Amino acid sequence: MTIHVFDSKSISSIGGRGKRNSPALLEYIASELDAYAEDIGAIITATGFTTKNLSSMLHGAGKELGAGIQALVTHKDKLQSIIAEGIFDAKNLSSMFASSSKDLGAGVQAIASRMQKLKALARIIPPSTIATRLHAIPAKKMAAAIDVMYNKLIPEISGITEIPPGSGVVIAEGSPATKRAKGKG
Repeated sequence: MTIHVFDSKSISSIGGRGKRNSPALLEYIASELDAYAEDIGAIITATGFTTKNLSSMLHGAGKELGAGIQALVTHKDKLQSIIAEGIFDAKNLSSMFASSSKDLGAGVQAIASRMQKLKALARIIPPSTIATRLHAIPAKKMAAAIDVMYNKLIPEISGITEIPPGSGVVIAEGSPATKRAKGKG
C-alpha cells in the first residue's frame, strides 16, 4: 500500500488558522487523516488528486474534517467520472472546491448533475476559466452558479446558430416573399 503523506503545511491548512492552530486541533486532524488513510489512498488512486489537492478542498475543515473526508469517500465515483469526462482535472476541481470541507458533497453533486451544461460551456470558454469562475462560489451554491453561467452564455451563442422550429419548411420550399417573387405563391 502506498502511503500518502500530508505535510505540516497541509495539516495546518486543514485546521484553517495557519500557525494559530491549537496543538489539540492539529492532533485531531492528524488522527482523522490516520483513521481515513485507506479511504484517502483510494480517493487519490481513483481521481489523481494529490494530498495538496485534498488539503485545499478540506482547508478550514478543522473539527468537521471527518465530514469532508466522508463526502469525498461517498462521491469518489462521481469525482472519478467527472475527471474521466476530460473537462476538469484534479487541479481544476480542487480549485473549485477550495475550502468546501463538509459541503464537498453538494459541490460534487452540482458538477456531476450539470455535466452537459459544463460540456457546452467548455466549448466556448476554457475549462480553467469555468473553474476560476466557480472558485469563489460556496459548494452549496455551485449548482445555481452553473445554471446562471450556462443561461447567460449559451443563449448568446445558440441564438446565432439555432434554426427556429418550422423553419425547415421555409428553407425547403422558400419563404412566402420568395415564392411571390417567383410567381409561385
